[in-house]
Amino acid sequence: MELARTGKTDGVRLSFNGVELDVLQLGDALAEYSFPIPAALWSRTSNELRLETVSGKGVVLMGPLTITPGEAYDRRAQTLDPGVTVTWELLLRDGGLLDLDVTARAAGTLTVDFRLGAPGTAPGAAVQTDVFSLTTSERFPVRVPLPAPGRDLLHVTLAWQADSGQDAALELHAVRVFEDTPFERPPVLFVSVDTLAAQNMSLYGYDRETTPRLAAFAEDCVTFTAARANAPWTVPSYTSQLTGLYPAANRLTAERRKELGVPMGVLDYRVPQSRTTLAEQLQAMGYRTAAFVDNPWLGNVPGVRQGFDVFDTTAAKVELQNPEMGMRYVLPAGRSFLEPQSADSRPPFAFIQILDVHGPYMPHPPFEGRFATEVEGSDPDPLPVVETPHAIFGTVPSYIASQRLSSEGASEVSGAALRADYDEKVLELDAFFGEFIDELHRSGLYDQTVIVFSADHGESMEDHDFYFRHGLAYDSAIHVPLMVKLPGQQHGGSAVTTPVQLVDLYSTILELAGQDAAWPGHGRSLVPALRGGALDLHPVYTQSNLLRQASLVHGTWKLIASAPREATLEALLTFPPFQERFYEREREVFVELFNGPPPVEPSHIVATCQALEREDPGMQWELLQALRTYEPHLELYDLEADPFETHDVASAHPERVAKLRELLTEESARATPYRNFEEVGPIALGDEMKAELEALGYVTD
Repeated sequence: MELARTGKTDGVRLSFNGVELDVLQLGDALAEYSFPIPAALWSRTSNELRLETVSGKGVVLMGPLTITPGEAYDRRAQTLDPGVTVTWELLLRDGGLLDLDVTARAAGTLTVDFRLGAPGTAPGAAVQTDVFSLTTSERFPVRVPLPAPGRDLLHVTLAWQADSGQDAALELHAVRVFEDTPFERPPVLFVSVDTLAAQNMSLYGYDRETTPRLAAFAEDCVTFTAARANAPWTVPSYTSQLTGLYPAANRLTAERRKELGVPMGVLDYRVPQSRTTLAEQLQAMGYRTAAFVDNPWLGNVPGVRQGFDVFDTTAAKVELQNPEMGMRYVLPAGRSFLEPQSADSRPPFAFIQILDVHGPYMPHPPFEGRFATEVEGSDPDPLPVVETPHAIFGTVPSYIASQRLSSEGASEVSGAALRADYDEKVLELDAFFGEFIDELHRSGLYDQTVIVFSADHGESMEDHDFYFRHGLAYDSAIHVPLMVKLPGQQHGGSAVTTPVQLVDLYSTILELAGQDAAWPGHGRSLVPALRGGALDLHPVYTQSNLLRQASLVHGTWKLIASAPREATLEALLTFPPFQERFYEREREVFVELFNGPPPVEPSHIVATCQALEREDPGMQWELLQALRTYEPHLELYDLEADPFETHDVASAHPERVAKLRELLTEESARATPYRNFEEVGPIALGDEMKAELEALGYVTD
């Protein structure tokens, strides 16, 4: 408000609803004064602000007056049975007011308990406890001042106990939170496309026009040109994004796997209950939350649903080839969730996960065949197809090739044709996403919404002998799109070239929602870059199960370390560097097994390993153990001069290799303190789900 004195005054007493707030000393000139009004003083109906001179002398001249109450958001109403408690978490900047509208079906006691705890930790001792005796069956307002939590989560627990042993429940008609200093809370939409490689998007320089609608969308976005996934396959990538921690932090240790009887690989990633997920943080900040998930495996990861009011896996239960599901279901469902809800005033956070680009690549009309004429007769050397559950270098997995095999029993497929199929799927995605953006415009949701568009990982195509798969730390599988549209399309059309990683999205989304407290995870907020500032150079870290591969990008340099610790014998012997090393160390054994020196056809290696498994498992085990003693294979790439990682320059830069390896070790060690976590339940898969996962290339024991 603007105030000035006329005549002599000894100050002005300021009161609100009968409670004195402050005494102001005014000057002769009109000046602006501001002051906080505690949330607990506000009435449900009218409110009175009074200004009185202390001495009763003089007059106060008052300019325009603006009163801004603390914002409120609703929690969902529910019934509370006697002896049962309900707990939720609140994340506040300052204090506030908890406003309950209740009806007790019988006389009893309502206890409201408040505890504080850092995200990801158990709450501490009670910092405030309020007890209310309810003696009437009529609706009754319960108003409790909220303690200021600092940067901690405020854990609120309600407990109802009816008198005289009665079992009557307490009806919670409305639960509202008023804040002294509200968050920004724009609607947030997070769209992630499974297996969308930046290298195959024309937006990122690809020679085929695969993403014209995404390029138009990028004019409203800040586009990150060097974003990388922290894992090259779905489960560890998403658990990392949803927890703000490197993949290994959400993986069972070898000892815990053995204790639980969990096989190594797909089944050993979890989101422990002790984690505070992105959805839980947003829920605590006053968001309603929903996930619309298309990947059947992601929906079965224990703990991944934490913090989501809605977790919709409808699309994941339908075959990939069904043209009516996939993105055609999850995008409209997500858009509907963004619409204002009459029964819930909280702003929305929607996570939409799309599987359509994932193999086997099955484009639908009118996109099917769009690039076919470009590949006719262009592939004189077809690629071998191997029917095996293991990752094999130099071959195409059978589930990818199934749509392109020329005849029953065929064992070769055109790589150019598979790439065309993949690109057609990207084009199909692009077109439908463009229609989705058009619908957001028509509904009036677009301008105000934060939209994050990304992917969990890419696809390797034909590079590094790992055909049409994902699982290695080369850029084909980890360089992903990342675009962020701010409300009002602020800084739209700009680009950030500094390397970033998907684990950064946790802190970034929280800050865009108004949370300015730093999250003690492994990522960092990208908001400074989104608002036109610069980002410091940080290491970008990726880890993979296959070959226990790990990579580190620092500036324009990238180190990849491959260790033969978790791979099968087939994978180790078809990986060219380890095949060469085995030949150098065990030449006679190698020649005896494969009838000659390297290179050996992958199909020959697979057949030999399968024969050993049947006829001489002891020798198979000895070979595997021998290979696993090898030191990691190190590769170094200058990404500025060699963006496709075709020239390993490790031998020419030993000092740089040593420095980057030291950084890689440091980043890897950051996950260690998080790995001792409790089990969060077994994974139970039905026969239909197993069959669908196998069709997508996931193989379970």
